[in-house]
Amino acid sequence: IGTVVTSDGWILFHKNALANFNDIKSTDIWVQGNRYKVESVISDDLTNFAMVKVNANSLNTLAFGDSSDFEGGEQVFVANGVKSLVATSLYQSRAPEDAIVLPAEQFVYSWSISDIFSQEYPVINSNGELIGYTDGQNKVIPFNHLRHLIESSLRFEEVDYAALGVSVVQIERVLNLDIETSQNRNAGALVQFVTRKSPLTDLGVI
Repeated sequence: IGTVVTSDGWILFHKNALANFNDIKSTDIWVQGNRYKVESVISDDLTNFAMVKVNANSLNTLAFGDSSDFEGGEQVFVANGVKSLVATSLYQSRAPEDAIVLPAEQFVYSWSISDIFSQEYPVINSNGELIGYTDGQNKVIPFNHLRHLIESSLRFEEVDYAALGVSVVQIERVLNLDIETSQNRNAGALVQFVTRKSPLTDLGVI
C-alpha cells in the first residue's frame, strides 16, 4: 500500500511493496481506481522507502501529521487495505538495541505498536493524518523520519543526507569514565570515530 503525497502523482511506498516488480519503471500502478504509468522512482537506503512518480493529476492526497509531538497511548489506525482501517495504539518510544554506540545519521527512536502487522502499512491518527508506517514487526517508523525523502524528491528529484559522518557514545550510558567526564555525564556525547568522508576530517577539526 502506498500513500499519495501530491495530487500530480508522487506516491510514498515502502520498498517491500515494490519488491515483486522486476522493473518498476515499466509497471502500471493502480491509484484510486485508475491505472497510471510510472515515470520515475527515487529510492532511499536509509529509510528503506521510495518515492514513485506516476503520470497523474488531481489525485486525492493524505494530510501529514507531526510525529514529533506524539505521546504514547494515543489511538491510531493502520490502513492494511484499500478500504480497511484497524484501530490500535502506540505505547512507547524506543531507541535501537545498539543505542550505546549510534551513528549520527541513524534514527534514534521508533514507536512500539499494540498489534503486530506482517507488512508495512500507513499509520493514521484520529485527525486522518499520516504519522508513520508499520515496520512489518511490532514497531512503527515515525513520519518525521520520512520527511527528508519526500521533500528532497519533490524539490530535487533525488535524496541525499547532510551528515558529519561521526559515531558517538551516549555519555549517560557509558561506565568507567574518568572523574572529570563523569561529573558531566548527564549531557553530551563522546566521539567514537569519524568516517573518511566526514567534513570534519576535511576541515582538520578532528
